[in-house]
Amino acid sequence: MMIKFNQKALLLLLLIFSIASVVSAQATHKVMVPAYFFPYDNSDPGTHNVGPKWSALIDAAATYGDRLVVIANPNNGPGTGKDWEYQKFTEAINKVRSHGAKVLGYVYTCYGLTRDTLLCAGRTTENVIQDIANWKTWYAVDGIFLDENSSNVEQLAWYKDLDKAIVAKWPEGLIVSNYGTRPASKYVNRPGAPVMMENTAGHLDENTSDLRNLPPSSVVLIHTTTDGNWKTRRNTLKNKGAAFIYVTDDGSDKNPWDSLPNFLMMLFE
Repeated sequence: MMIKFNQKALLLLLLIFSIASVVSAQATHKVMVPAYFFPYDNSDPGTHNVGPKWSALIDAAATYGDRLVVIANPNNGPGTGKDWEYQKFTEAINKVRSHGAKVLGYVYTCYGLTRDTLLCAGRTTENVIQDIANWKTWYAVDGIFLDENSSNVEQLAWYKDLDKAIVAKWPEGLIVSNYGTRPASKYVNRPGAPVMMENTAGHLDENTSDLRNLPPSSVVLIHTTTDGNWKTRRNTLKNKGAAFIYVTDDGSDKNPWDSLPNFLMMLFE
């Protein structure tokens, strides 16, 4: 027997499906937080005994699960794997992951080992691979955040070899490559998620066109949103199709990743 809908019922049904589709689309992005701060505070242990900042991340994880991705960074890498620093990071990371959120370990690559700074002096491919292995072994994180990625095609072969080494030993690990800007087009075919912009809110406002035709797994990290218009920037990133986003008002101190915005939870909306 066929059931006939009258026109009003049909319009109502279409409206319900339309609203559901919009809500679903709005909830697809994830929030990736560079958490470059120690997980303890002697003056305030926080609600989870890992300091107020990591406690806030644990609360976000409890609410949003795998829509939260946290980048851990003890000391430009995995640290020593022993001592109190290791103990507190392990505790904080485990508590975030226990709610289904993901944690990535920070590793710097010196722009394909081409950067000549005190930190990069003498750094080798083996050092980079060892840092990655230590993150996996010591902390059981969900992947790696490769910082200081070159965006020039000249270093592409080095990064492809690094990708192969990671995938061979960690096939399920997420690789996030931070270019900070749109790289040469050949880089976009690397596995994982590319950071297509890491910059200030002012830079985003003046260069929104740089986010056209983003790869489906793109990351955009925006800081120094000091004018209060964080929601506008969040919506811009969503509308541009960024898969992972972050917007913070930190940055005036020249270190945009050492605190959390008070609107952290609303970034998921």
